[in-house]
Amino acid sequence: MHAINVLKNNMNYYKGNFHEDRERELKERNGWIVGRFLDGYRHTEKIGIKFWKFNKGEEGEHTLKYEKEAIECTFVLKGKVRGIVDGTEIIFKAGDYIVIPAKIQSNMIVEVIDEPIEGFTIKGPSLPKDDSVKLKG
Repeated sequence: MHAINVLKNNMNYYKGNFHEDRERELKERNGWIVGRFLDGYRHTEKIGIKFWKFNKGEEGEHTLKYEKEAIECTFVLKGKVRGIVDGTEIIFKAGDYIVIPAKIQSNMIVEVIDEPIEGFTIKGPSLPKDDSVKLKG
């Protein structure tokens, strides 16, 4: 069943499945399921929400970066991962979350320890892609 925009009882809303929406949006939107770059009821400039998954060996797809303006909140739902935030190595496990202010360097997926690792990242506000500054290392 595909997610749909729904009009019911004079209420507008979107009902979806984050696993399915992630897969559908992975190529074009890198797994973001809510934000300024989506259409319909998932479009908002207030927040961006991404559901992500990584297996061992996929760590290189995620690099050190910082946000120019947005605050980032990342929640680990499943697995265990080693990340770096503001120069400090941190181990994150299911149930952990972190709030990273703008301009703080981070790479939440340096090494997948228990696979697969799954979680959500919420950024606010939802800004154009160029708000994320990718760094080498």
